[in-house]
Amino acid sequence: MNKTDFEINGYFFTQHESPELQAALSKKGEPQDWITLLRVSSRGDFQWGDAGDLAFVIHKSDLLKKNFSNIFCTMESS
Repeated sequence: MNKTDFEINGYFFTQHESPELQAALSKKGEPQDWITLLRVSSRGDFQWGDAGDLAFVIHKSDLLKKNFSNIFCTMESS
């Protein structure tokens, strides 16, 4: 598999809780109600923790309304 620097609505490998589950626990709702809007990987001098990824997660109802004011962000790093 070829790792990209960013992905929209892509699979997000995690060693811990999924970004969708983290959003649901933090902001309420069920994990299936959330979707990873964007994943941004570390690259070069632009690093998240120890070469990690940032995930921006949005509730599906907010996405339908184009409401980006309630996005949840999490970092996955080793």
